[in-house]
Amino acid sequence: SKAGEPLKVARGRRPRGRSASTGTTESLIDKVVTVSYWKPTPHPYYYVHVYIPDMQWCHLIPLRQVGVFGGSSVRTGRPRYKLFPEGEGREVDVAASCCRVVMAFTLAKTTDADKETWDIVDEHEKVEYTAKLADERRRARQRE
Repeated sequence: SKAGEPLKVARGRRPRGRSASTGTTESLIDKVVTVSYWKPTPHPYYYVHVYIPDMQWCHLIPLRQVGVFGGSSVRTGRPRYKLFPEGEGREVDVAASCCRVVMAFTLAKTTDADKETWDIVDEHEKVEYTAKLADERRRARQRE
């Protein structure tokens, strides 16, 4: 920020927010990330709750696996992730440069991140999994 200008802050929880970033850098708000800061990491995935683009700073909430997806879709048997309840998971502040965005699908489509469920796709399965999802969607449109 320039002197005298307020910092731009994007908040993503209760309700999920929009990025305040106006620059060309991709916003991290509402993204699922891994953190390269720790080895080993306390949690494999985090949700970006607050992102301050001017400072390249993030406040992260850990995600935890809560069962697996059922049904008969491509997601069947895959882990489902939710935010740790407030006070249970250790929320952290890190530099944005420590965060790596991972492919994640939101399934509840809610504005409240506490109620959201994520399907997180590891890098090594990204190509095959997205092809399976596209095929499933194509077949669903054909049945309509």
